Amino acid sequence: MTTVPFETGSMCVLLGKVARWHRDLRRLHQMPIQLLSSQVIDQIAAGEVVERPASAVKELVENAIDAGATRLVIEIEEGGRDLLRIQDDGHGIPHEELALAVTAHATSKIGGIADLERVSTLGFRGEALAAIGSVSRLSLTSKPASQSSAGRIEVNSGLIAGPMPAAGKCGTCVEVRNLFGSIPARRKFLKSAGAEAARIVEVVLAAALPRPEVSFEVTSGGRTLLRLNRAAGLRARTIDALGDELDPHLLTVSGVAVGDSGESVSVDGFVGTPDTARGSSKWLRIYMNGRPIIDRSLQHAVREGFRGLIEPGAFPVAVLFVACPPSLVDVNVHPAKTEVRFRQPSLMHRLVHAAVRDALAVSDIVPVLSPRQMTWGGVNATAAPLPFAASVLANSPAEAAASTTDSLSLSAIAAGRLLQVNRTWLVFEEAGALVVVDQHALHERVLFEEFLARVQQGDLESQPLLVPQIFAADAAAIERVEAMGALLLRLGIDLRQASPRSLALHAVPTLLASRGVDALDFAKSLVENESSAGARLGDSASATGSEVEAALAEVLDMMACKAAVKAGDTLTASEASALLARRVDVERSSRCPHGRPTSMRIPLVELERRFGRR
Repeated sequence: MTTVPFETGSMCVLLGKVARWHRDLRRLHQMPIQLLSSQVIDQIAAGEVVERPASAVKELVENAIDAGATRLVIEIEEGGRDLLRIQDDGHGIPHEELALAVTAHATSKIGGIADLERVSTLGFRGEALAAIGSVSRLSLTSKPASQSSAGRIEVNSGLIAGPMPAAGKCGTCVEVRNLFGSIPARRKFLKSAGAEAARIVEVVLAAALPRPEVSFEVTSGGRTLLRLNRAAGLRARTIDALGDELDPHLLTVSGVAVGDSGESVSVDGFVGTPDTARGSSKWLRIYMNGRPIIDRSLQHAVREGFRGLIEPGAFPVAVLFVACPPSLVDVNVHPAKTEVRFRQPSLMHRLVHAAVRDALAVSDIVPVLSPRQMTWGGVNATAAPLPFAASVLANSPAEAAASTTDSLSLSAIAAGRLLQVNRTWLVFEEAGALVVVDQHALHERVLFEEFLARVQQGDLESQPLLVPQIFAADAAAIERVEAMGALLLRLGIDLRQASPRSLALHAVPTLLASRGVDALDFAKSLVENESSAGARLGDSASATGSEVEAALAEVLDMMACKAAVKAGDTLTASEASALLARRVDVERSSRCPHGRPTSMRIPLVELERRFGRR
C-alpha cells in the first residue's frame, strides 16, 4: 500500500484551526438571546434580495419599469462591483417620499394583505433599495415632473443621509458604489468582472423582452454591451433581443383557456422551429403578466409540445407571454419573485402545451439542404426548415396511391424511380428535389402514432408468454417498475418482481409480438435506464396527468423504436412504397419520436449548380 506523507506542521495548523472553531462555537452558545440591530437585520435580508450585482440591477430595473419608464440606461464598472448606475425617465419620487423609498418594507405598490392577491406590478415588497443600501454606498436622485427641482438621498451601509436638494432631470437615477464593501466575505464570492457583467446583461435582456415600448442600454467602461431600441411589437423585440437569424424560424403561438370560475387565461408568443433547438434552457423563456418566471410545469408543457420533434436532451427556442388574472397566481413565494404558484396549475399546463402543439401542427416541416449550408467532401451539412405541405391520404396503400398529392410523387415511385440505398435510405424525386428518407426513423414515427392512437382507445391487447422471462435487476430498477405498474398494464406489459434481485416478464403487447420484437431485450431496455419514465414518474398515485402522459409517450417511443424496420433491413418495392405513402398520413412525419429528421430534401437546382449546369 502506498502512503502519502503528511507534514507534522500542517497537522498542527489544522488542529489549531479546529480548536479555534470549537472555542467560537462555545462562545456563541453562551451568548444570551437578544434583538439584532436594524443594520444586522438589513444585511441578513440583503442576502436574500441581493445575491450579486445582477440581483441589484434586476430590482432597480423592475422599479424603473413600474414607474412608467420608457428609456433605461444602465452603466456598470468592474462587473457592477465598483459601480451600478441606472437612469430612467419614469414618474420620479417626490422629495418628501425619498426617505421612505430607502426604508425597508415601505412601498407604493400594495397597502394591505388583500392587495397581495391582485399584485400587477413587478415589485411590491419594499425591500430592494433598503437591502442594496445596507451593503453598499447608494445614492438616489429623483425628480417628478410636478416638482421644480430634484431631491437626493444617500445610504452608506444602512446609514441614511438626507434628503437634500439636487440637480437632476425628470425621472430617477440610482447609483450604487462598492457593492458588498461592508461584507468582504460576500464580495470574494463574486465571479470575474466579465462573468458578472454577462449576468447583468442577461437580467436586462429578460426584463426587456416583454416591453418593446421601452428602450434599454447597458454599458461597461464606455463600451456598449446591449442596446435595444423601442420596437414595433413583441416579435420585433424578440428578434432584436435573440438574434436576426431566428426571424424566418419563429412560429406564432396563441391560445386561450377558461378557469374553474370563468376567468380567462391566455398565452401568446413565439417558438422556434425544431431545427433551432439548443443545448440549454436559456432560450426557453416564460413570462407571467410581464414577469420573467421559472416554472418547471410550464417548461415541461413547452417541451412536451415539441416531443418527437427535437432530441430528448435539446431545448426548444421559445418566448411565451402568459396572461392571467392576478387572483389566479401567487407571486409572493420567494424574494427574487421569479417563482410563482398558480392556483390552477393543470389549466396553465394544458393551455401552454396545446398552444405550442397547435403552432407546430400548422407548420410541419422537413429539413432542406440550402446552397449556403450544403457542403461536400464528407462534411455534414446542417438542415434549415422548409414548410412541408401535409395532406391526409386514405388508410390503405392502395387507396393512398389512388389519391396522390403533389407532396408525395407516388407516380414516380410506382414507375420504379424509388431506390433503397445501403438498405437504409429510400431515395426518390419529389417536387423539384431529391428526397432521402431514413427508413427506420420514418417507420418509427408511423408506429408511434399507431400505438398512441390504439392506447387512446383503451388498454393494449396483451399476449402472455409461454414461459416468463426472468432477468436480474437491482433495487432501483425494481422500484422503477413498481412506479410504472399501472402504466405498464395499460400498455399490455406484465412485468413483476420475481425475487429481491430479479424481475419476470409475463406478457407483452400483441403489437410488439406481431413485429417479432425480442421480449427480453425490450424489458431490459425498459427498466435499465435510470432517467426512464419510471424514475421520473415516481409515486404513480401522486403523479400529475401530464407526468403520466409523458411517461406513456416515452414507453411508446421505445416500443416503436424496437418494432420499426432497422437500418440494414431490405424492403421490397411495395413495402417501401407503402411506408412512404404513410408519410403524409402521419402527424409530425418529418421527425422520429426522438426528434431526428426522417427525411432530407436536396433541391435539384442545387445539384445542377454543383455539377456546373447553372
